[in-house]
Amino acid sequence: MERVILRHVDDIIKFVKSKNSYYILRNSDDITNGISIESTPNLIKIRPHIPTSSSYYTAHDELPRLDNFQYYCIFEIFKEIGNTRRYIIDQSDEGYSLEHLIKDIHFLQSKFKINTDNIMFMGSDFYGNLSMNKYNIMFGTPIYKYIPKWNLVNHSGIHLISKADISFTDGKIKKYKSTCLLARSDNYRFEFVKNLFDIRYYSSNSIFSTFPNRKSIDINNEVIEFYKYFINNNNYPEKYSSHEFFKTTKFGEHIGEPIPVDDLQTRHVPFNNDSYLWITSESLVDVDDVMFITEKILKSYMWYKPMIVFAVPHTLSILNKLGFIDVFELMGFDSSYDSILNYKDRLSFIMNQIKIFIDTPIDKIHELYNSEDVQSALIHNNLLFKKLLGDEIELNGLSSYSNYIEKLTSNYLKEVYDTPTLNTDVLSFYTKILNN
Repeated sequence: MERVILRHVDDIIKFVKSKNSYYILRNSDDITNGISIESTPNLIKIRPHIPTSSSYYTAHDELPRLDNFQYYCIFEIFKEIGNTRRYIIDQSDEGYSLEHLIKDIHFLQSKFKINTDNIMFMGSDFYGNLSMNKYNIMFGTPIYKYIPKWNLVNHSGIHLISKADISFTDGKIKKYKSTCLLARSDNYRFEFVKNLFDIRYYSSNSIFSTFPNRKSIDINNEVIEFYKYFINNNNYPEKYSSHEFFKTTKFGEHIGEPIPVDDLQTRHVPFNNDSYLWITSESLVDVDDVMFITEKILKSYMWYKPMIVFAVPHTLSILNKLGFIDVFELMGFDSSYDSILNYKDRLSFIMNQIKIFIDTPIDKIHELYNSEDVQSALIHNNLLFKKLLGDEIELNGLSSYSNYIEKLTSNYLKEVYDTPTLNTDVLSFYTKILNN
């Protein structure tokens, strides 16, 4: 795919008309407050950016609407292209909240008489289609089709699949009890880190990465100073701005004992991911109208691990409906935190379960992990992960855009929700790995 850097809407329209496929950013250094576009003869995929990841709160409170550049760009595309192609509005985690985005899109659609069937939305909100019905009642906006997007390809470290498969089959006692990966931090992930510190999670039994952002490698001191200000400004106890806190949690640190971690590992997974449990936190934890599921959760399935996750209520329930098995509960631990609505109470319950797990002797964990039903469930989850990954590669047109629209507009997603199945190609792949 040709990558083109443009700053003027007129140039964007010229490329939309003349090129089969391309990628556009507002400028070469900063994709935030810009817009990315992929184009084929039949489809235009539009993704507006805002200046943060984990941006649901920012999108609601600070930057709820498209900026002038983004708005005018979509204005001109709708004006020039009209109904001759179909559109996907990509509302990913670095995108505007759906509640506000559909208002702008609906206005532009009405102005240029774009057919509703020619506009679809895509994002990481698995309540997206339900929200479309709700906003139809609230705002009178059309019931657009919403395609849930896992975002597996770019962030899961799929180049490590074979390593994950091999590590699962070796049968040895693992080096660590758990892996905790938080590549970026916001208020809620800081709460998560703070609570891990309180239960003495950080030890040689754990492999972890809890610093704010992989792009902060060369400015650790600035990161620490920022969070000290954040901690003091929010009246946290003094111990959380202490040298011991930052040293123990490696909050703001990227190298050092016991676990050296670099920027590639924070994007994917620590290289020495030799543990029995995956611990993570999603960006959204205290909303009830968004079901936000990303690669941070799916990594547990790729690496054959039971999981405990700080996310919105009922996340595990949705994953179960998609076909995944809660292996943490299968091992005898308690996942009922998933139904606790208050995020502070949910976090407290999660920390209690993590404490119980890390206090369990590693020989006992190894025995539970290698029981027949747990091993079967881990394999099932891994195969389903690979099935979804293969589908996403096809849906994103990484090799081609063939059958892209047909796939998106079919009953495929309904089938995934209702009757998840494993195709024979994935099964054959796994069998081959085992035999090697």
